[in-house]
Amino acid sequence: MSHRRVVFLLVPGVHLLDLAGPAQVFSTAALLGLGYDPTYV
Repeated sequence: MSHRRVVFLLVPGVHLLDLAGPAQVFSTAALLGLGYDPTYV
């Protein structure tokens, strides 16, 4: 399975609560071997 990079752009003023949900979904999917590679910039 190929890895798909998911990039989260952390801009000034971003609310961590808005980032936490989607980040958790992709991180959990990666742990389950579903080929996601979450990255934070």
